[in-house]
Amino acid sequence: MKAFFKIIVSFIAIIILVAGFAGFVPGLSTVLGTNKPKDLGQSVTLEDSAIAQEKLGVVVVELPKETSIENSYQLSGQREVQLTLDSKEGTAIMNNRTWKYYPFSNMQLRINPDGTIETSGMVSMSTFMDYANSLGYSTDDVEKALNEYHIPKINMPFYVKGTGSIVDNVVSINVQSFQAGRISVPSGILSTNMNRINSFAQDVISRQNGFSAKKLAVEGEKLVFDGTLPAQEAVVTK
Repeated sequence: MKAFFKIIVSFIAIIILVAGFAGFVPGLSTVLGTNKPKDLGQSVTLEDSAIAQEKLGVVVVELPKETSIENSYQLSGQREVQLTLDSKEGTAIMNNRTWKYYPFSNMQLRINPDGTIETSGMVSMSTFMDYANSLGYSTDDVEKALNEYHIPKINMPFYVKGTGSIVDNVVSINVQSFQAGRISVPSGILSTNMNRINSFAQDVISRQNGFSAKKLAVEGEKLVFDGTLPAQEAVVTK
């Protein structure tokens, strides 16, 4: 399931790249009160984190500090898993990351009665490059995308709302709303790039050793998963 949440945050990252919010001025966000992510009401306790971690059952191993960026996140093994997660457990998993190159912080996940999912948090663009490299994307490709869409390498809040599922390893994502800071991306830009977002998420899945999903969907305000997860996650820690 950690692989799934990596898919979620990777999908958020590609939305940022295709959003095209040119002219975003460092410092302006503080003036406008947008230097903090949107509060989705998910306050996580140590008990929530412990329950979520126990459900996942993934063994985390620390890699040597000198391990290269490309090898700083390694998944191995495979096991059959069926589980459900509520909003607090999902939030706990998204924040309980010791990986050095994880670019997201202050994450919140809210699953709504209508089946939509909301996610908010902070993204560090200074760490994003290393994160993309660890996924197997070249520095040149990432730099090209950043330059093309005028994305500054600064920390910024984001907010995403939409629906999504994975059935027999096929991803289906529909973004209803996306904000960088408090700047809303026009719906036309989102719809134009929806195929690109789904293609990227599909590619990320193919790179997750040990992960497969017969079903990953929202049911009754919970994420329901039936598939396989890695047995071990080895990372370079912060």
